Amino acid sequence: MIPVDYLLILEGLILLAAGVIAGIAEIFGRGNPNDELKRLTRAFWREFARPTGPAVVRGFEAIAIEEHASASVIVNKSKGQAKPAVDPNVTSTLNVKVIAGSRDSRIVGRQGSVLEVQVTAQPEGGEANKAVIDLLAEALLIQGWKIKLIRGHYDTRKTLQIAGLSTEEVQSRLSKLL
Repeated sequence: MIPVDYLLILEGLILLAAGVIAGIAEIFGRGNPNDELKRLTRAFWREFARPTGPAVVRGFEAIAIEEHASASVIVNKSKGQAKPAVDPNVTSTLNVKVIAGSRDSRIVGRQGSVLEVQVTAQPEGGEANKAVIDLLAEALLIQGWKIKLIRGHYDTRKTLQIAGLSTEEVQSRLSKLL
């Protein structure tokens, strides 16, 4: 066996142990939503399923980066779609006004420098925030973990930080939708 095989086995054992601990936490913390072990294990699995850092490779999606002489293109092999590459060192911010509990999720338009967005999710437990991030990630053709809510967690007006896209690129991609 090569050293990488040992690392994969070790990773599997760690995930197995984390799963067992999560199961125990769910059983013993059943009546207490504020159980610390239960919250810790849920946070671990949430981060494992949807990483927030750009250095983590998510899931089993086959994503290959093909470099061409003129530009880079990211090809998602599982869906057969090509997406423009993004620079991980560039960030931009976007001010958003959210209308939660709408009939459908969509980008409504602009009100000055603020983007108005409607989502079907209710503003309870961060569900509307997650829906806004998912909607904008799909609209901007980027992964959801590249969008971070930095201000307005409990407000209708929010400020989002977008990794990998300049402000001009964000405005250009959004203007194509409006």
